[in-house]
Amino acid sequence: MERRVSQCGLLFTFTLNTTYSCGQFVDGTFWVIDPGGGVGVSAISPAYSGQRHGYMVNNNGGRIPWVQSLDSRLNVGGWNPVTFTAPPALSPLILTPGDVLFKIESTSYSACLGNNSVTCIKDNTALTVLGVDPTIACDEPFRPTWNGNSRTIYCWDDVDIAAQ
Repeated sequence: MERRVSQCGLLFTFTLNTTYSCGQFVDGTFWVIDPGGGVGVSAISPAYSGQRHGYMVNNNGGRIPWVQSLDSRLNVGGWNPVTFTAPPALSPLILTPGDVLFKIESTSYSACLGNNSVTCIKDNTALTVLGVDPTIACDEPFRPTWNGNSRTIYCWDDVDIAAQ
């Protein structure tokens, strides 16, 4: 049972006095089990800072027009701060099974040269909310995509490496 989870310096803090069953997918990103009523996220760090360090919940999967609330300097889609909602101190962001919270840490202004998507993002991670523990089905589950609508979880044992 966890009160917060962190990967690559990106920290998700759950609602005060609440712990959740958590684990990690093969890629190291976290999953959290909703015991019913949703998973409350009360803080995400680094905190959103004037068009930097953004996040998205259930990204639209590249549909046109694609808008993002990750970093205004990204040369993909359009910047739309309306798609970004910081978790308020007294009213947490509530996530339910199937939700994927994708978070980035932006680079400094000088490190992001010419709106190049690669140099504007220092790190990223995803927090996936599930209804059941994925390790019941397999020991090493893969995280579903953070964009689009598919939330299929695959197992490492099912990967055919020779097929590549």
